Amino acid sequence: MTGMNNVTFIIGNGFDLDLKLRSSFNDFADSDEWKTLANFANETYVGKYEKFRQYSLLLHLSNAKETSNWFNIEEEISTYIKENCYCPNIYVELVHSEFTLLKDKLKEYIKRISSTYATNDKCIAYTLLNCLQTIECPVDIFSFNYTDCFQLCNILQNVQKTSYTHMHKTIKDEDIVLGCRIMPFMPSKKEFSFFYKFNMIDSANHLYKKLIESQEIIIFGHSLNMIDYCYFEDYFKWISSPNGMPVHLTFITLNKKTEREIRDNIGEETIIKMHYYLQSVDFIHTKSIYEGQMDDCTKWENLLKRLSQ
Repeated sequence: MTGMNNVTFIIGNGFDLDLKLRSSFNDFADSDEWKTLANFANETYVGKYEKFRQYSLLLHLSNAKETSNWFNIEEEISTYIKENCYCPNIYVELVHSEFTLLKDKLKEYIKRISSTYATNDKCIAYTLLNCLQTIECPVDIFSFNYTDCFQLCNILQNVQKTSYTHMHKTIKDEDIVLGCRIMPFMPSKKEFSFFYKFNMIDSANHLYKKLIESQEIIIFGHSLNMIDYCYFEDYFKWISSPNGMPVHLTFITLNKKTEREIRDNIGEETIIKMHYYLQSVDFIHTKSIYEGQMDDCTKWENLLKRLSQ
């Protein structure tokens, strides 16, 4: 790739899902580890703790899982806080213990399914990661997953040219970052501070700096949802202004529906300005590539060709 400062590659859960790793919150909620959580909640809220049953975090999540088509633990934690912030009778220490167990069991689940995963080199995620390890310019990878993308793909990281940052830690860490952010108009309760992601992040990641230095940015499988959009907000403000940077921005997502979710999360004004100021803005649908649809296959081939030049 000629004359490029570097490539920034953002990885969300859709990357692991493309590899056929069952790592979504929905998958976790169908696991044996999840059943352990449900059993813990049902056994805990009896006897002297019966009056706190209505405030159980784990029972709230279980009910939400049964009533929603797409279950997101972090968004449901935000809902839980909104519903229970002003409840005077809530037993916060008990909720904290539920939350700690939730993180432990999620880590156990991801560790278990990762340990038995067999690399699928036919996947789009594998092809792209392999391509990024062969290009000449530096590559900065920022993963929002708890897994190791190189281990899953059985690809050796080119440490001389590739920087790899885990935004929310990994299954190898003692603790993982799981929770929510304090949203506008969201009630605050100091006793609930253990839920907030900013209290779990303990190292600089330089994401914004790397993004503004890059002329090629690829976001694979991240919806830019309300919980994590704060990581990208300043950058999207910057690129939706006449800064003169010839940036190629590519979103790799499942289908048209997930594309619309990304567009909705970024916002109309920013999307319009991005298309106006950037060198290119592309949405590539993995489902369409697997089905052989010409438009997405062409975009995909053009991306790989641009990276390899």
